[in-house]
Amino acid sequence: PAPAARAATPTPTRTPFATPTETPVPKPTPTPVAMPTRTPFPTPTPTPTPSPATPVRASDIVNFNLESFTVSVGTKVTWTNKDAAQHTSTSGVSDNKDGIWDSPILRQNEMYSFTFNQPGSFPYWCTVHPFMVGTVTVEP
Repeated sequence: PAPAARAATPTPTRTPFATPTETPVPKPTPTPVAMPTRTPFPTPTPTPTPSPATPVRASDIVNFNLESFTVSVGTKVTWTNKDAAQHTSTSGVSDNKDGIWDSPILRQNEMYSFTFNQPGSFPYWCTVHPFMVGTVTVEP
């Protein structure tokens, strides 16, 4: 018989060997070093010395009577009309205003203030009732 055909023998192919790939090594990142910085010192803000409070003197107009009293220079006097009748506090003597102060007509519980900045003796009166008189004495 005829010789049988021989099956072709596969030719082995070469499998390439894997060559190692270089793995990159991370380079160390330098850690920042804290550097001292100069912190400016706060400039102290001077605390203002509070000015002394203005002294206050209350004077009630009551029973058709104006008070006479003594205060220091710089005192603020506040007159309050406690009467049901209307009154004023007006510097000067009856029927003669001297123009230093002159309140409007004060109804019951209304107030008027004046600050005395000069020493002296200051007569005052009510223009509605001229018989009502008083004196504010202001000392240095």
